[in-house]
Amino acid sequence: MSILDLYDQDRRNTLRFVHLRFKEMIEKIQDAATKIQEVKF
Repeated sequence: MSILDLYDQDRRNTLRFVHLRFKEMIEKIQDAATKIQEVKF
């Protein structure tokens, strides 16, 4: 394992983590939007 391999693996893990957090955030925004629409109509 070179330092580059470790760096690459770390970067992939970070990207996966960010991707998951992003998905959670989008789901929360969609939930909120759905609730707002329910209140409006």
